[in-house]
Amino acid sequence: MAKFKDSMNRWYTKGLFYETSGYQIENAVFTLAEEDKEVKGKKLLSFKRLFVETNDPTEYDLARNHLGGWAHWKAVQGVKDLESFIEDCREELEVKLRSEGIRKIGKLAEDEKGYQAAKYMADKGWSQRKAGAPTKSEKAGQRKVDRKLATVLTTDFERIKGL
Repeated sequence: MAKFKDSMNRWYTKGLFYETSGYQIENAVFTLAEEDKEVKGKKLLSFKRLFVETNDPTEYDLARNHLGGWAHWKAVQGVKDLESFIEDCREELEVKLRSEGIRKIGKLAEDEKGYQAAKYMADKGWSQRKAGAPTKSEKAGQRKVDRKLATVLTTDFERIKGL
């Protein structure tokens, strides 16, 4: 936990990421890049890779396993310079989970066991969205997710069709 705080006991936020730290390596743990990378002999972990591999839409496991905990994650989320990046991470995780759910539905189509759990994932059942019409930004975000999902599914379909 000490590696995530400065000498005045404040959470590192921008300083955790090499690219937002002013390219300072001493406190950086992560990179905004898609893959891990090494800078000046120090291995920096791809935060996006960890985010997506954690496979947790609540983000709690990410906070507990890769940061200083939930309070630290809330502090990181509050950084304006990281908003777009975090949203991209969430979007990719959502597409991944929906894609996995849709694949499971396809596999389970002949057998009802497991169908509801897979449908829950595909329908983004963990989302606690309030009732009412979606906002413009929600619609735009959903269109973006739908486009990515269509690309993933089309690629899978073409690959399977070729077998």
